[in-house]
Amino acid sequence: MKKAVIAGINQETRIDLIRSILEPAYDVTVLVQDFDHVTRDYKVRRRADYEYVHMPRFRKNLSAGRIMSYIRWSANVYRRICEIEPDMLYVILPPNSLAWQSMRYCRRRPGVKLITDIYNVWPEALPVARLGKAASLPTAVWRDMRNRALNASALTFTECNLYRDILSEQVDVSRFVTLYLCKPQEESVLKSVEKKIEEYKTLSPSGGGERRTTGCPKPWRALWLSGQSE
Repeated sequence: MKKAVIAGINQETRIDLIRSILEPAYDVTVLVQDFDHVTRDYKVRRRADYEYVHMPRFRKNLSAGRIMSYIRWSANVYRRICEIEPDMLYVILPPNSLAWQSMRYCRRRPGVKLITDIYNVWPEALPVARLGKAASLPTAVWRDMRNRALNASALTFTECNLYRDILSEQVDVSRFVTLYLCKPQEESVLKSVEKKIEEYKTLSPSGGGERRTTGCPKPWRALWLSGQSE
């Protein structure tokens, strides 16, 4: 049976819906974080059907510490994906670093396509304007991570049309589909999602170009954060 990985943070409803659609055809592994950003502590109650990937602790929501924590978690997810070797990747954003790592994996393995799912837009939705020029370079890098992955995705779901409108000025949104989960799911909505995912199998990502490599390359930009070396 083909394998799929769903990865994301704090989106159980969305994850469970997508898994219910994929499971008839795929052996699905769900990768989530082990750190709760609300309680600022590691999760005690854990679901048996989820796999919890380590995320370093951070103290403040709007902080460099949170961004660095997400970068390291995304690198850990990347390593786990390399071990699983899935045929499909479905990643929920943010964090944007997860999108970037997923894109790198798919580009190095032709035939493994990427589905992205946007439930928030970072940095556009973050209150960084008050930080002035000091935040301009980090937010530009953070935005570029996401945009490059979206352009390389075979299919992208968004939580609302507003996100599609915001991103339409930055990326190709021709493969974007809005998926509302705040409303009770009707059969027609589920069928529509199933149809889009089925169509996705025939699509090619728009951002290819990297050569396949043997083994699984380490997420080199995050190596110094994890304390590991080649």
